[in-house]
Amino acid sequence: MSAVDSKMLATLTARCALLGATLHALPDDGGRAEFIVSRWALTKGFSTLAEVEAWLARFEGGK
Repeated sequence: MSAVDSKMLATLTARCALLGATLHALPDDGGRAEFIVSRWALTKGFSTLAEVEAWLARFEGGK
């Protein structure tokens, strides 16, 4: 899996947890990092942590 900013991953994981969601960093078929957010019946995949952060900002109400 490619290099992942562990501090940003930890921060986004915590932000997800505050919303009752989980964030997992997994390798995709090519060995690159893929980020999966799950909350209730919603499961969404992202290619970068920046995409996760932008989605969270919308989901949190633009905080």
